[in-house]
Amino acid sequence: MIAEAEFNVKGEKRQVEQTNTKLKRLVRNERATVASATLVTMTLIGLSRITGIIRDIGRTTLFGRDWHTDAYVSAFSIPDLIYFLASGGALSAGFVPVFTGYLTKGEDEKAMRTFRVLMTYLSLLLLSLIVAFEVLAPQLVALLFPGMVGDEQKFTLTVRLVRILLPAQFFFVLGSLFTGALWSLRYFAEPQVQSVLYNLFILFGGILGAQFCAHWLGKGIEGMAIGALTGAAVGAGLVQARKLWQVGMDFRPCFDWRDEGARQVLKLVIPVVFSLSVTQINAIILPRSFSSLLPHGAATAVEMANRIMQLPVALFGASVGIALFPTLSALATKEAIDDLRRQVASGLRTVLFMTVPTAVLMAVLREPIVALFFEYGRWKSSDTQATALALLFYSFGVPAMSCQQVLARGFYALRDTWTPVWVGLLSFALAFILNAALVHSPLQQGGLALAFSISAWFNITLLAILLRKRLNGLEGSAFLKLIAWLLPSSVAMGLVATSSLSFLPIGGVVGRLLRVGLPTLVGGIVFLALMFRSNLPEVQQVISKLRSLKSRWQKGR
Repeated sequence: MIAEAEFNVKGEKRQVEQTNTKLKRLVRNERATVASATLVTMTLIGLSRITGIIRDIGRTTLFGRDWHTDAYVSAFSIPDLIYFLASGGALSAGFVPVFTGYLTKGEDEKAMRTFRVLMTYLSLLLLSLIVAFEVLAPQLVALLFPGMVGDEQKFTLTVRLVRILLPAQFFFVLGSLFTGALWSLRYFAEPQVQSVLYNLFILFGGILGAQFCAHWLGKGIEGMAIGALTGAAVGAGLVQARKLWQVGMDFRPCFDWRDEGARQVLKLVIPVVFSLSVTQINAIILPRSFSSLLPHGAATAVEMANRIMQLPVALFGASVGIALFPTLSALATKEAIDDLRRQVASGLRTVLFMTVPTAVLMAVLREPIVALFFEYGRWKSSDTQATALALLFYSFGVPAMSCQQVLARGFYALRDTWTPVWVGLLSFALAFILNAALVHSPLQQGGLALAFSISAWFNITLLAILLRKRLNGLEGSAFLKLIAWLLPSSVAMGLVATSSLSFLPIGGVVGRLLRVGLPTLVGGIVFLALMFRSNLPEVQQVISKLRSLKSRWQKGR
């Protein structure tokens, strides 16, 4: 009887445990595939970048290109440092493999505990860093932007904007943790919606600032900084936290510093912090810092060109990398190296297929693109020419930056986070030397963009060589076949687009639209006509998608 009673008690305990496990199980998005995730991510990133361009159009229209806008774009550099130091950019790269590993094994409680531990200690770290940086803001501005030290108004405005923007990093870094959890659960919409909301809040803040705060030192540009802080709180924080709450996430603080999952994440994140920090400093902060040595407006020209360059990088490179990452992590966990190699190689070829022709169009249509985006209000034609010069050299780096999104995630999925660090440090050293050599050359801001593009190609060349060794190849013959068709087709497209410009009017919104849209359309038709003859897998995927869309449209009629 006693044995039977013990058996019944144990059985009841098991039932309770099973019930608790069911209650604490996180809800996955089982319908998400790599293709659908890529489509959703690409669509929302596209919307994010469109609203970002609208935001920038609003800024250039309201405030032009002068020392006020230079101070504004420079002020983001110091808050960005907190984001990098607190592992915001690296957090999802280190968190996703560990979190996905728990989910793959059905260990949801361990996954949630790791999430809670990281959230708790990150919050404490962020609060400490923000307070310290608020106090040290003048010294940090002087260190990063030596060209501002002798310009009291520009220096004072930059410090003021830095102090407004710093608290936003609390929401951005925690938002990166939320993003990693959502990606692992295969929810890809909310992490991208945050960027749309962020851009809209900045735009509305700028409009209100220009309207009601024009008497302030920054002529109301402070309103854009206040909008950025509000947008970060709503988009990165509230929207993602709400979704995680809906799928069952536990947000209670947890101080268990011995948690094995959190320790694994830290081991992965620390080197990734260096890697991504170096990459972002190279791409964003280094050009801003060196542009402070150039005449007023150079920092704004570099920033606007960089924003346009980031459009295809985010739309094609980041969307493919983000969509692939959970799949790569799961394959690495299962040690399915052959499948992992195929996924990485296919992702790289897809990115190249989309970004090489985009980079060519961006180079040949650089002035019409900048004019279409920014030549309104206080933005003049001379501002367009200065920005177009930087865009010409940035366009050269678009395919490299896009491929880096896939290559780096290949290493992260393998839980090798140190290799990208060493490659990133070498690339940063090269970029610093090139920036110093070119900043006072006749190219000026164009030289800073060229330095970035050269270092980006150096970066992905080393990453590709090293990842190829880890995966026993990267399907090199398929790459060579793609390049053999891709390069001549892109050159032909560029020549046709350039020649069509001479027949189009200059000036007016309609004229600007025509000078971007028509050469892109004609050149794109030439490119696709040539590529469709290749029978490459990437082309067949495009054809398949077009047929699928046509079929859905016909059914919907």
